[in-house]
Amino acid sequence: SSSSSSSSSSSFDVLFAYPSGLLPSLGLAAASRVSTFLMEVPADLETIPSRIIYRKGAFFEVRALEAYVAAEANMESGKIAPGVVGDAVNSGNAFNTVASYIFGGNETNEAISMTTPVLSDAGAADENQRKSMRFVMAPTRVQETSTKPLPKPTNERVKLVDVPQRMVAVERFSGVATPQAVRWATEQLVENLRAVSNAYVPADEAARAAVRDGDIDALERLGVIETAQYNPPSTPPFRRTNELWLDVIVASANQV
Repeated sequence: SSSSSSSSSSSFDVLFAYPSGLLPSLGLAAASRVSTFLMEVPADLETIPSRIIYRKGAFFEVRALEAYVAAEANMESGKIAPGVVGDAVNSGNAFNTVASYIFGGNETNEAISMTTPVLSDAGAADENQRKSMRFVMAPTRVQETSTKPLPKPTNERVKLVDVPQRMVAVERFSGVATPQAVRWATEQLVENLRAVSNAYVPADEAARAAVRDGDIDALERLGVIETAQYNPPSTPPFRRTNELWLDVIVASANQV
């Protein structure tokens, strides 16, 4: 089964770097590898049903995800401001936009239960590559859609998307999910995927080549990695649970 937790604001997360005063002698890598005993995921919120297929240590696994429905909004990269500040503003705007849907911003004014995690596109997308943020609809609410369809969003920026069953490689890390932390976790994800390339490879062909070559920049440009954040901003950084997700498939002989 997968980690699960609350996700009340990734917009806050991208504004602040990992506090330099926290575990100062250890640095980003060690701080991001805080014991899983310290990392929390609230147990009172629904999450995507899943099962672990393969696990290596405490931070890397291959997970099978059940199909789910998500409310999605674009971050509109480059429209507010460039660089890290622009990313933070765009991320915050997208969060508020998609959050408004579950808080009643829909045609029936229905309040929909919060779930975990909040998903967003990772990587160094440019102005022409639109990033998105997604809230997963509560599985128990989705089960009711045959008799009670999910209401349509009133904001045209919010879309309801059906995500089919899939298998993802997961890299778990703690702290604040800053661009630097996500970059570091991406490096760990690639290293772990290369170690299991005889069994699992990225589903995307270009991503497969980037992982095989250890080309982090190319992988980021593809925009195929998702950041999953499980905790509200009130959670101390060393107790936060974040993950990177990359779609994978079982390796065949000609892909190894």
